[in-house]
Amino acid sequence: MFELAYTSRASEMMAPNQLEELLAEAIEFNTSHDITGLLLYNDGIFFQVLEGEEYAVRNLFANIKKDFRHYDVRTIYEQSLVQRHFKDWSMRFYNVSPDQRQQGHSDIIHTKLNETENWVMPSTAMVLVDAFQHL
Repeated sequence: MFELAYTSRASEMMAPNQLEELLAEAIEFNTSHDITGLLLYNDGIFFQVLEGEEYAVRNLFANIKKDFRHYDVRTIYEQSLVQRHFKDWSMRFYNVSPDQRQQGHSDIIHTKLNETENWVMPSTAMVLVDAFQHL
């Protein structure tokens, strides 16, 4: 099992219906390729974790990097996994933009989300993965 996390910037701010369309595409593709993961959107910034067989994750990521809906795609970390963090989710999604944040997220999540630029740091990414796998 393999996991890859990355961030990117949206080419334009995405409306809720655009995010829903993106999520539907991800769920359909991931289900048919046994890929699971997490997708966060924070005011024009994406953070995504992809899990699955290494060749499937790397092929998907190669296609993601070509997608016109975002740019500045940065790999945060890649690692082998003993077990998936999001095994029951073909793609778990949260719009964590300040005006969309759900009540009940812990203070550490809010702090890390407010430090958007720090998403490129593996330690911050791991805090987010750990926090969101339990929601």
